[in-house]
Amino acid sequence: MASVFPEGLSLEGVGARSCWQWLAQNAGLAVPQEQFLEECAAHYIAHPEKIVPRPGAQEAFQFFAGLTLPQCAVSGGVRDQVDTNLGRSGVAAGMEFSISANDVEKSKPDPEPYLLARVALCQIHDWKNDPADGSGFLAIEDSMAGVLSARRAGLTTIFWSREPGETCPAADYSVHTPEELMKVCRTLMTPEPAAAAPKLPPKSPAP
Repeated sequence: MASVFPEGLSLEGVGARSCWQWLAQNAGLAVPQEQFLEECAAHYIAHPEKIVPRPGAQEAFQFFAGLTLPQCAVSGGVRDQVDTNLGRSGVAAGMEFSISANDVEKSKPDPEPYLLARVALCQIHDWKNDPADGSGFLAIEDSMAGVLSARRAGLTTIFWSREPGETCPAADYSVHTPEELMKVCRTLMTPEPAAAAPKLPPKSPAP
């Protein structure tokens, strides 16, 4: 198996399938992939007290909902895990759909999850899916693996760090606090002012 990880990339935020691949290659993991995914999901669901929404996430979600912008979740977790997480976070009803490890063959940092999300959104809303134009799609991620996945799929990305001062050079924007996140979101969603009308040359004086 070819490695899916850039040198120096941690396992934080890495999709379950990609995580299994790394462990199988580098740590001697002998458990079949599907069993690994099932056991990870079972452990996650058995500890709902650990599913705590990040401060500021709800505000960002409500901000985009207030603009009637479609939102979806793109996760590297398995389906049961993703559904549990969204339910505990209180945003499940507002998501058009979610992408999980069950929906893809390759997970983050591979672009497949975000490419699938782009296609689905474009089909639902009859948008043109131009791979060269990511300006119409925004991903907010808290890991380098997630940022790489979104960037490789052509999305504009915001890296929302979990550690003070942490940055991600691959992201279009790096923020650290909920306030910084909302400032960038508002800036991106504010239409640019219309260009001033060009001044016409003065009319010639009447004869």
